[in-house]
Amino acid sequence: NEVGMSFYTINKVAGSFLETVENAGYNGILYGSKNYLERIWQPKVEYDVWLAQYYNQPTYKDDFWIWQMSDSGRVDGIYGNVDLDVMYIN
Repeated sequence: NEVGMSFYTINKVAGSFLETVENAGYNGILYGSKNYLERIWQPKVEYDVWLAQYYNQPTYKDDFWIWQMSDSGRVDGIYGNVDLDVMYIN
């Protein structure tokens, strides 16, 4: 992988970070691509998910709170591309 850490170590670091965020009174959220969320990230059962999947509709099977559908959106007044996200709220 590109960070030079084992997937076990990546999961431990992510878990520690998310726990620190939660202990500080904030809501931690697990962000990743469909591939990472399905095959690598392990703490997902404890945290909400922010899915990055650039398709017309998501194909991720588990629950997710936010869907990042594109990284090439355009917004008047902002130079360059922006992420486009959908947040699902009850």
